[in-house]
Amino acid sequence: MKRSILALISFLFFSLLFLLDLSPISWLEMKSLDWCFHWRGDIPTTGEIVVVAVDEKSLNQEGRWPWPRSKIALLIQKINQHDPLLIEMDIIFAESSEGDDLLVKALTGRKNVILGYYFYQNEKELKAAEIPSQEMDEDFQAILSTAFPEVSGLRDDLGEMIGVVANTAAIAEATDSQGFFNVFPDPDGTLRRFPLMVTYRNKIFPALGLETFSFYSEGYDPVPIKDEGGILKGMSVGPRLIPTNRHGEILINYRGGEGQFPVYSASDFLQGRIPGEVLRGKTVLVGATAIGIYDLRVTPISAAMPGVFVQANLLDNLYQGDFLIQNEWTRFASLALMGLVTFLLVFGISRLRIQSGILLLGLLLFAYGFLVYWLFSRGFVFSLVTPFSQSLLVALSLIIHRGVV
Repeated sequence: MKRSILALISFLFFSLLFLLDLSPISWLEMKSLDWCFHWRGDIPTTGEIVVVAVDEKSLNQEGRWPWPRSKIALLIQKINQHDPLLIEMDIIFAESSEGDDLLVKALTGRKNVILGYYFYQNEKELKAAEIPSQEMDEDFQAILSTAFPEVSGLRDDLGEMIGVVANTAAIAEATDSQGFFNVFPDPDGTLRRFPLMVTYRNKIFPALGLETFSFYSEGYDPVPIKDEGGILKGMSVGPRLIPTNRHGEILINYRGGEGQFPVYSASDFLQGRIPGEVLRGKTVLVGATAIGIYDLRVTPISAAMPGVFVQANLLDNLYQGDFLIQNEWTRFASLALMGLVTFLLVFGISRLRIQSGILLLGLLLFAYGFLVYWLFSRGFVFSLVTPFSQSLLVALSLIIHRGVV
């Protein structure tokens, strides 16, 4: 009876820590997700995404960043000569500059370019930017056409932004589509989740990757899906259902590092050194990879991944539809499995010799760890650290109790 009470107290304690996302359990759970990516290794991509990189070679041959708008316009024209399906720009054109007319002309040529913009997420960041309120109003107008229609009954659990830096009005009007390219790292600084939509001035705006996927999906508009209580469950884009948490975020199912996607130097396009068929029908992501531009992110698979490759992993995830599911169902299923392991430990250790009980503990932990990895490889994220910690505590308590009694 005492053994059962000890196990029950331990189970309830760790369940509470898990459900409340309390540190350090929450931090260890995040790290265990990173371990799953490393154990799994790289996975195949759709082959639909190509990166055109502003790399060190480009800076050496074309000059330091930022480049003149005329050069960006020429790059877009050169890329479009290879007949890509879409061009996603992981670059923002926030100020008027010489050559804007050439860039506008390049953007209006095929209407296949999706532009990015940036939201401010906190007062400190906004204050440091020192942006006049009139300019902020103009930037809001520049992105307003990309906002979602009003969604009745949707609970507002999305990330709320407090400012925006958008493309100039002339450049924004030259393309049919824009999306934000903000990233929202976890508390440990690692980028595991990506918001597909956020709110700003009581409007809902889409992420750059979601807007690109909408165009890829024959122009279907993203539609938020909510449950009976108005809590967001995901996004529908045509026949594709994208599962999210209540904050509109998805776990990025990283394919691997930079080597998983074909990469071409922007300077090779500008100098006409790329074969004619490499981009036909592809989605091209244009962004910086040069270290000096400092667009580097910490991810589960890399300590310094250029932001354009984060976008590439996200977009390939949306194209392929192999999403990672971590929701209330997986959380409670993790607790149920933890309860089962606790029961087996109480039942086994109380009837076995101490050495056999330790062996049973090892077998149960190995089996549970293998199950968590197997589920992860099939798209379901279960808790690893909490059941491990709880099982060790239960086993230790039972063994000590047996030794004392």
